[in-house]
Parts: sequence; structure tokens; C-alpha cells
Amino acid sequence: MKNARLVKQSNSTTLIKNKRRILIIGIIVLLLSVVAYNYKIILGYSVYHLNVSHYKPGDKLYALGTFVNSNKSDAIVIYKIARPLTATDLDQMTISTTDKDRLKSKIDPSLEPFMVMSDDGLINDSLYKYKTAYVGTVLNRVSHKLIDHYNRDIYRINFVYYEITANKNALIKEYYSSGLPKIPDNYVLVKDKVYISAGNVTNKEVKEFHKK
Repeated sequence: MKNARLVKQSNSTTLIKNKRRILIIGIIVLLLSVVAYNYKIILGYSVYHLNVSHYKPGDKLYALGTFVNSNKSDAIVIYKIARPLTATDLDQMTISTTDKDRLKSKIDPSLEPFMVMSDDGLINDSLYKYKTAYVGTVLNRVSHKLIDHYNRDIYRINFVYYEITANKNALIKEYYSSGLPKIPDNYVLVKDKVYISAGNVTNKEVKEFHKK
């Protein structure tokens, strides 16, 4: 009887240990799944909020040396803001009063602006040609969500961008041919402002371009 009780107690202890192992493994799998699902968000927060220098209006921004000296032609993407449509926008449209009133009734004041990738770019070949990594001068610093250029989804965190006066020697219109993401009907694209991602720039000129 004593041996039977010991065996039963041993089996019970083993069962408890196995349940704990299964529980711990389940928690680890769950945590890994959460990290994997939110990888872009975690990476984005780290890069754009923790590791980004905060430049101010008037500061000159430069492309990174690895970009300028790349063996292949490449471009820094230019971003544009898509903002919610306003009553003023509708009043300026050449549509009927009935249509204006109908669209005004659908204006949602809770909507927020977001960023989209444009087809314009700042070209590394041009920067190398003119012997400077200078891409533009800061006008403003903004933080907006980004619409995914390929999946048409909107990221759930804000990224940091700088509005700049771009270096015209490096700015190429319609460099990319992929086309802008389709924005919602109740949004309008702000086309006259140029933004670049904070993660693509520094405030230091590439060493080899320093003037002697």
C-alpha cells in the first residue's frame, strides 16, 4: 500500500510539473506571437522615437554615407500628407450644391492626417555628382501614421518625418512608377509639401565631401 501511495504521489507530481511546462511553453509561444505580429510597430517605435535625433527648423539634413556611396542607383522616398477633407475644400470644388451638402454631411472631425509614399525621390547619383549629401533644410517636424504602400493598411503608431526645403539638384519627380496608394474619398493629398523619414537623415555631411 505504501509503495502504491508513493507511485501515485510521484505520478501526481510529474503531472503537475508537465502542466507547468505546458503552461510556460504556451506563455512563451503567446509572447513570441505577439512580438511577431507587432514587429513593425516595435521596430518603428524604436527607430523613430528612441533613436531619432530631434532636428529643428533651419537645420540642414544630409543623407547617410552608405546611401550616397551605394554601388546602385537609389532614392530617399518623399512622403506626402493625406488630410481629411474640409468644408472649405468642398466649397472650392466645381460640383453641385447638392453634392457639396451631401459630402459635407459625411465630414468626420475625428479623422486624422496620415502619411503616404509619393513617387518622388532624392537620388543618390545626383548627390554624389554634386559632391554633397545635403538633401534639404528643416521647415517642420511632424509625427503621423503611415499608410502601407503595398498592403494599403495604416500603421498603428506614429512615425517621425521632417518637412524640408528639398535640394532641387537631387529631387526627381516621379522617380518611382508604382503609383500613390489610393487614399479614402474623404481625404485630400497635400501635394506642395515635401517630407522625408527621420530615419534616413543625419545633420552631418559625408566625410569625403567635407570642404578642405
